[in-house]
Amino acid sequence: MHQLVKSLSAEEIIRGLDDFDLDLGLTYLEDQRLEGFRVWPLFRERYVLLAKNTQSIANRSDMSWEEAARLPLVLLTENMQNRRIITAAFRRAKAPPLVVIETDSMFALYSHVLCSDVFSIVPHSLLSVVGEGHGLTAIPLMPELNRAIGLIALQHDPLPPIVAARLVDNPNNRPGCAFWGSATADRNKQLIGADYQPIGVNT
Repeated sequence: MHQLVKSLSAEEIIRGLDDFDLDLGLTYLEDQRLEGFRVWPLFRERYVLLAKNTQSIANRSDMSWEEAARLPLVLLTENMQNRRIITAAFRRAKAPPLVVIETDSMFALYSHVLCSDVFSIVPHSLLSVVGEGHGLTAIPLMPELNRAIGLIALQHDPLPPIVAARLVDNPNNRPGCAFWGSATADRNKQLIGADYQPIGVNT
């Protein structure tokens, strides 16, 4: 079976499902537009500051949103839900961020931090893919910001075969498990806290 994975904004995921161009979407669940969709919560992700030159921020173990706003940041573009969540956090802190680079790719964020004197704010789940190697460090932001992540699909009974294969026949093979089963699991749990466990999937 051939499967195609796309990186899309929340709006594009919802539209793709409604237009039957997509079978399944992975997105933030705290969105009123998801009413009427079938939802499978997976995990909660916490936002952290991704830094390479920690000496410039005095090797901090955590940081406030006000302090992070004064750093040169690379963030996702404003049409992305991730960016809107981060922008809202800075607004609550009454601290306009210093955004010097924008991109629509999470891996581009990682590359810019790795190769430039900039910082980024990313979900901790990114660490399960790229880790904290190459001198990069993830610093928790305070007050903590976290959001529920899960899979969504159209309400169909029975489920389309590809969706059923992913969620019903093999419920333990889900994206939420990748973070906790990775080689950096111990470090990740120290970073986000032992209470951050994958949310159970309701089938």
